[in-house]
Amino acid sequence: MPPKPSRKRPGTAGRKNKAQAGSKYSIGNGAVNIYGGGGQGAHIPLSAKTVAMEAEVQKLRPRVVLQERERLYDDVMKQRMATNNLRDENTKLRTRLHMTENELTRKDKMIDELLQAQ
Repeated sequence: MPPKPSRKRPGTAGRKNKAQAGSKYSIGNGAVNIYGGGGQGAHIPLSAKTVAMEAEVQKLRPRVVLQERERLYDDVMKQRMATNNLRDENTKLRTRLHMTENELTRKDKMIDELLQAQ
């Protein structure tokens, strides 16, 4: 049996060139529809979407930071440590709850067996 001929996969450069040359990836005017289909905002150039998203982020960003960066970093680290401690405690409590439920089930079965034996 002869070996199968190997076929190369197309590289991404070929797909990029297709998008610029007017293939199914191209919408026209340099805009690329990465979302498939023609939904709302499908014909907006990517750069315009990026600018709009940046404007939304700037609205949420505080204008003046009253605290120093180092203090903010320390606060973030404290919050991360607290989160990790609470996650560990939650895991331990869930384990203890599971073990207690199993013990309760076992004791209930034993009580039922003793009542049946009488």
